[in-house]
Amino acid sequence: MAVYTLYSEAPKPATFAALQAKFPDNYKLSDTLLAFRAPSPGSAKDIILSLNTPDTERNSLLITQITADYWGYHSRPFWDWLQAAFRSDLG
Repeated sequence: MAVYTLYSEAPKPATFAALQAKFPDNYKLSDTLLAFRAPSPGSAKDIILSLNTPDTERNSLLITQITADYWGYHSRPFWDWLQAAFRSDLG
């Protein structure tokens, strides 16, 4: 499994709902930012295309894979989720 984030410039409810249904191990940070775990290998583009959402839902999206070398400031629950997501891959 790999950890990804999806960022959109504006809320994309259909895309977020499809991702949350397909990849239930997720953490919704806001209406425009979602972190989730998905099987790897696979490209970020493959993940979005697999959702079968309308083209209008795919505009203004950025999806990226997070490595275990991350840094930043955010809420404690998100850091706990992120640490657990990477730990579960280690066994």
